[in-house]
Amino acid sequence: MLATMKAFLCALCVSVALSCAKVRAAEEGKQMDKGSKAWMYIGSRGGKGGGIFRATFDLNTGAIGPMQPETDVTSGSFMALDSKQQRMFVVGEAPGPDGKGRGTLSSFDIDPSSGTLKLINQQDVKGKGPCHLAVDEKGGHVIIANYSVGSVSALPVDKSGRLAEATALVLHSGKGPNPKRQEMPHAHCTTIDPIAKTVVVADLGTDKVILYPLPDASGKLPEEKGAPYLSVAPGTGPRHVAFSRDGKFLYVLGELISTVTVFQRDAGGKGFNEVQVISSLPDDYKGINWPSEITVHPSGKFLYASNRVFDSIAIFAIDQVAGKLTLKGQAMTQGKNPRHFQLDPAGKFLIAANQDGNNLVVFAIDQDTGALTPTGVKADVPTPFCVIFVPQP
Repeated sequence: MLATMKAFLCALCVSVALSCAKVRAAEEGKQMDKGSKAWMYIGSRGGKGGGIFRATFDLNTGAIGPMQPETDVTSGSFMALDSKQQRMFVVGEAPGPDGKGRGTLSSFDIDPSSGTLKLINQQDVKGKGPCHLAVDEKGGHVIIANYSVGSVSALPVDKSGRLAEATALVLHSGKGPNPKRQEMPHAHCTTIDPIAKTVVVADLGTDKVILYPLPDASGKLPEEKGAPYLSVAPGTGPRHVAFSRDGKFLYVLGELISTVTVFQRDAGGKGFNEVQVISSLPDDYKGINWPSEITVHPSGKFLYASNRVFDSIAIFAIDQVAGKLTLKGQAMTQGKNPRHFQLDPAGKFLIAANQDGNNLVVFAIDQDTGALTPTGVKADVPTPFCVIFVPQP
């Protein structure tokens, strides 16, 4: 009887968590659909004109306004918002006291009327090559993946948005079978699990997706040794991850072999089981390719993944029961190496950021099939690394 009751309570907790995930997704959609226009921010890393750029995006037509350089930050490789979309956090690099580059995290206030970013402060992340970040607002931390050294950092952030010095630095260990890309750990993304409330870290170098608890009250993270993790096929090189809209499935993008690995959440709510591996490329393409970004459509019906070198957005349909994927087609991005892409708040448009094409290209999304059609809208921007939206009042 006791075992039956425990099983019932466990299932009930998972059901409540999944329901909360659905409500949260709906609320996010409402928040981002306040008006007919949004601010679009583009992170650009290094080179001439690097930093953060801002433009107005028309949510009805997909038109992009003139690009405005937003700050004097010379490197803005990836960005994340707080839940109220009033504050932005940006990872990048800056010269260190020894003349070598150091990883940084910057915090900005967003002026809702003008879209202008006001720097609050900047801190060293205690790791090199920061490339991704996640915001844990409840605990008051920003968690960062540092690619070059294969580590994860955590920095406290107070209610005013001010960052404190890093309180956690976890060094990963191990390597994979690819001698050029997996000679050591390369943490590549940090994402917060909407159900289990853990930090999901994809490490390209070790073929692991590690599941850390959120930082504790002192801002600490546990060591990698002993932390639960998901394994992908050797040589996969997990880069980024995305959750289904209800949180039941986890999709892992493999940069080194151009795959998406699908994991289903177990009955306990915290573990996952692999259910599918599928290519992001058409069957007849045998050349080099490095996938870069993965995103689930707000409807939950489609998943998109960007292919670099092949230079496309792969379009998948999601089985609404089993969570498995079916490749439906490819949309060529009309530029070289789409490092990132973003969907507009309502899921009407997809914006491809072509890093080596130095441009953004807008596609209309068919709401029934997920197909992508070029709108003809393009915008020039140097080495775009990341795109993010903030609603205008």
